[in-house]
Amino acid sequence: MAKQYDSVECPFCDEVTKYEKLAKIGQGTFGEVFKAKHRKTGQKVALKKVLMENEKEGDLNSVGMSF
Repeated sequence: MAKQYDSVECPFCDEVTKYEKLAKIGQGTFGEVFKAKHRKTGQKVALKKVLMENEKEGDLNSVGMSF
C-alpha cells in the first residue's frame, strides 16, 4: 500500500541505506538521533528518525538527515 508522501521528491536527501549507524546520540519526544557515516565517502552525519503519529516505533520510513 503506497503512502501519500512516497511520491515526494527530496533532491538533497540520500537514501538512509547508504549510511551506517554508529551510535545513538539522543532521543526526544518526536524521535531519535543517530551518529552515522556514509558507506562510500566516510562522511559523518547525524540521522534523525522521526516518529509520525500513525507509525509504530521501529519503522524506518521516517528517517531524515542533517549535516
